[in-house]
Amino acid sequence: MDSYSNSGSSPRSFPDDVDAPTKRISTPAGMRLSVIMQNTVDQKSRPRRPSKTGTLKSGTVSKGSTLVGDPRESKEERMSGPMGYSYDIFSEKAQLPPPSLLMRLKSSRLMQRKGGWKRVLLVCGVLLICIIAIAVGTAIGLKQSNKSSTNSQSSDATPASAGAASQSGTATATGALATNTQVPSGFPAGTYSFTTFLDTVNTDCTSDPATWSCYPYTIYNNDHVKALSTFNWVIKEASSKASYEISSLQNPFDINFQNAAMNILDKGTDNERYQFQIQMDKSVVPSTSITNDGSSATCFYNSTTMTGYLYTKRAKDYPTSEETVNSTYPAWPFSVRVEQTAAGGEGVPNCYKTVDGSLGAQVGNFTAENATTLCSCLYRNYLTPEP
Repeated sequence: MDSYSNSGSSPRSFPDDVDAPTKRISTPAGMRLSVIMQNTVDQKSRPRRPSKTGTLKSGTVSKGSTLVGDPRESKEERMSGPMGYSYDIFSEKAQLPPPSLLMRLKSSRLMQRKGGWKRVLLVCGVLLICIIAIAVGTAIGLKQSNKSSTNSQSSDATPASAGAASQSGTATATGALATNTQVPSGFPAGTYSFTTFLDTVNTDCTSDPATWSCYPYTIYNNDHVKALSTFNWVIKEASSKASYEISSLQNPFDINFQNAAMNILDKGTDNERYQFQIQMDKSVVPSTSITNDGSSATCFYNSTTMTGYLYTKRAKDYPTSEETVNSTYPAWPFSVRVEQTAAGGEGVPNCYKTVDGSLGAQVGNFTAENATTLCSCLYRNYLTPEP
């Protein structure tokens, strides 16, 4: 139909140019028509371009009328919000939906760059590796620190002859911490019997091992009972009243010394101990004959050092109920370690023939050993802790 009728009035066609303002229509169809007419006015100055013709659903438009603007469908396709969301331009309450966190992340400059996701994953991986490395390093550092602390506490318990004994006993770590141990009045002053066992014997300082021996001549590993050895010593306050001195009493070792100074080590710790050291001449009757005629002989090590460590808190493990001890004096209540050492060199040892208990001519044909080599006897009253 080429005309448009309204209540019997004559037909009227739309002019190409509309100078008068368009009347606002409140119905949805009227709103769409108003937009079309307004676009026609705005685009007068621009060159016309071919457009589709059509009819509005709410009325009939003549076939000769051409819509200057694009159809509603094409406008709705172009009028799309950012992030791919579409909305209706004719809706009175049209609003853009809020973009999600994922959409904002995708639209960021970092994600729009080539390889953005890969860079993020790479950074996360590097951070994770750093965290793991720090955690592992901290754990290893703590473990090494604890190990070093343990080694420093037991370092003094290693004998000078370690690793080179001709006869070997057990290791020399100190005993466990003593609990509920009664100490005499005035401790450590007093007279005590220090009951120990012979732990190790080393003969490296002499070319003839028969010329060095240690009482009672049996180590703990060979016989727990026969290895028992007892020192009888008296401890008293020194003249300074701030330290102590130690002297020997009758004992089977024939080791005599008087008023040796005692020094306290690691005071106030679980490893607290008194230490003393003396120089002595150690005499040894060789275990086999060293003379041409088979007569007896006596050898001397004139630069022997005896060192004692008397612990004040570490428990002792020896003697047990298996070993019978006839002590002359009260037993020292804690751990004890005593060591005799002699270095090699020229004139080590000096040996003499013995005739009716008297020393005769010097005997023995020995090769001098290096001065760094040691002969030793180690005594203690604590066992090696289980690993």
